[in-house]
Amino acid sequence: MAHLIEQLPFIAWILVSTFETIPVDLEEAASIDGAGRIRTLIKVVFPLAAPGLAVAAMFTWLNSWNEFTYALYLSLTTKTLPLQIYYYVLRGGFSNKQLIQQY
Repeated sequence: MAHLIEQLPFIAWILVSTFETIPVDLEEAASIDGAGRIRTLIKVVFPLAAPGLAVAAMFTWLNSWNEFTYALYLSLTTKTLPLQIYYYVLRGGFSNKQLIQQY
């Protein structure tokens, strides 16, 4: 959630340009064929916007990952929850030495 504040304008910038490239004529054609607004959105707009959604998701994930690596390398002495989870997953569990030092 903390990364959302930084990433939301970036996502909006990508997705606005993605949805602007979808022709309105396709939506009108779908409504003439009897599709409602939700069906038009699901069957016409989202498939055409899928590459832009994927790009926004990838860039957001990469930017968040960069923030994690900064925290990983810049705060080696600080024990934050994301870093402790990372070390837990990396090493397969906490050792007794780490638990004794922590408490």
